[in-house]
Amino acid sequence: MLFIGIILNQKKILLATVYVPNINQKQFYTKLQPKIIEIEYTSVCIVGDLNAVSDKDKDYRSSKIKIIIIKGFPSSFKNMLRELNLKDVWRELYPTKKQYILFSSPHHSCSTIDQIWMDPARQTPGHKSDTS
Repeated sequence: MLFIGIILNQKKILLATVYVPNINQKQFYTKLQPKIIEIEYTSVCIVGDLNAVSDKDKDYRSSKIKIIIIKGFPSSFKNMLRELNLKDVWRELYPTKKQYILFSSPHHSCSTIDQIWMDPARQTPGHKSDTS
């Protein structure tokens, strides 16, 4: 993980770039939250490869018939989101859209595991994007 302090539209924001491992995610988030809080920024933006989806119906698709267990977020991440008032920026802009960022050839699946989480009150109006 890498923490960067930025000023965007005269607002001080902590940008936390993360790669979350496939295993031990609960422990990862349990360690991440205190680090974010100790830096004492009023606004936080978490961006990176989270290796999980927030909405299994909207953020994951597979062409395989066999059932694959889709990894959602652990409770430690959900608690951190609630305490820091973070929302999925993509989902806030496109609440019903199904669009994927990653194609996994071995799993014959598409998912959205690269995400941006931020306090909606701190988001600046911007352009909607197209990931196709």
